[in-house]
Amino acid sequence: MDSTLAGHSPNRHTGSHRAARTKRAHGLTHVEIATLIAIAVLIVIGILSAHSSEFAATASLTVQAQPGDTLWSIARNHPIAGFTTAQIAEQIARDNRLAGSTLQAGCVLAVPAPDDPEPRMASL
Repeated sequence: MDSTLAGHSPNRHTGSHRAARTKRAHGLTHVEIATLIAIAVLIVIGILSAHSSEFAATASLTVQAQPGDTLWSIARNHPIAGFTTAQIAEQIARDNRLAGSTLQAGCVLAVPAPDDPEPRMASL
């Protein structure tokens, strides 16, 4: 049977070129995917930077760590609208230049203050 009659191109390059065009029409190239990922990463970094600068503008409370306290528990006890407990804990660690999440009872920490009109009493 003649290959041209069966729908096959006698020229291999033409057939593969057609396949490449068809694939291109239905999906993204690796370069386009990489570009979209890079844009997404930049957007996330921008959002995180915006949240970090919002913390910087927020007043802070002074909290004395009690036995058994962790960054997570202190962050959870001092919520701020629009921020997760993890973000607050990370900010407390940055503000107080803490290398790890272990706290010594009695250490004094600066904690972002809530922006509500009625401030909470922090343990001293």
